[in-house]
Amino acid sequence: IAMHKIPNVPLGKVQQRHVVRIFLPRLYSADSATLISQEDLALIYDLCLRPTLAEVLPEFADRAPTSYAAAYTQSRTRSRGLAFNTLDVPWNRLEELGATLLAKLQAQKPEFRDTYFVHELWGTKGGTIHDGENDWERHMAFQDMFEHVEIDELNPQDWLVDVTLTIGVEGHVTTWRESCHQDLLRHLMPLASNW
Repeated sequence: IAMHKIPNVPLGKVQQRHVVRIFLPRLYSADSATLISQEDLALIYDLCLRPTLAEVLPEFADRAPTSYAAAYTQSRTRSRGLAFNTLDVPWNRLEELGATLLAKLQAQKPEFRDTYFVHELWGTKGGTIHDGENDWERHMAFQDMFEHVEIDELNPQDWLVDVTLTIGVEGHVTTWRESCHQDLLRHLMPLASNW
């Protein structure tokens, strides 16, 4: 199942490039859209997220809306869009907050079991431009991209990496036909598999 088809909701972000999402795989249905119902969003907020905040961060409890309905109403803009308030969670409380929230979700409803977090790191166009053949430049680009991630705590098998390469020839416009895409990938990345 493609990740974008698994029902999920953004929970928070780290600066501008890192979005934390809650994925609820048991809500997936091949026959329907991947949206999470308003009823489930209310359950998540009212019976899981808000109680988690009150338990783990009691000093912030009065800053969180009292219910999903109140949060939704407060978030509505004049143009009928949504603009959410933020709550800065101290880094040293994130692990406890995550574990408590997952436990509450799994206890709340069978369809909320097996819920997990996905950390989506977005680059910025040209944000990590580097010479792919220069070890130091590759290392520095990697360090910059993952500055907010504890690399030693990661299991590489849990990661899906989507990387964009910009390929060019100075003084020329570089294009290729779609039918040549797989051949081009094999040529540029011979050690990669599954072409």
